[in-house]
Amino acid sequence: QYRYVSEEWADIFGYSAEEFLTQFLDFESDLALVHPADRDRYLTYYHNEKDESIIEYRILRRDGEVRHVEQHYHYDEAQDPSTSLVTLQDVTARKMAEINLIHSSKLVTLGEMSTSLAHELNQPLNAISLAAENVMLQGELGHADLPAVVLEKIQRIKEQVKRAAS
Repeated sequence: QYRYVSEEWADIFGYSAEEFLTQFLDFESDLALVHPADRDRYLTYYHNEKDESIIEYRILRRDGEVRHVEQHYHYDEAQDPSTSLVTLQDVTARKMAEINLIHSSKLVTLGEMSTSLAHELNQPLNAISLAAENVMLQGELGHADLPAVVLEKIQRIKEQVKRAAS
């Protein structure tokens, strides 16, 4: 049970301190603030607080907005074993920046892969284009007796290579 919460603490959840203290009187109501996907992990943390003093999880604000928070649990058995100090920090902006950084990194990797793929495709296309150009040149110079239909097909090959390379 909470003895005191600051206005900042309550505001993270979308409440005033007075509203928070009157609405969240037991663990079950408190657990409803934790995002459903994070509840099992939060319960594990809650039951092992002495072993692990920091947890990051998502909450559901009063207005339904999902926020990321970091909770620090301070327990001092020497002073009062029934009392603990819990601090909460809204780290949503940091989490969003991390997500954006990961997304940007993926886009950079995708760009590098597409550049590499384009290079790998253009190399054989250039070789095909050069070979087709050479055959046509040989035919035009009279070094190869090629029927007009073959020259037309070679011209079509060159056009399709150019299309594929662009």
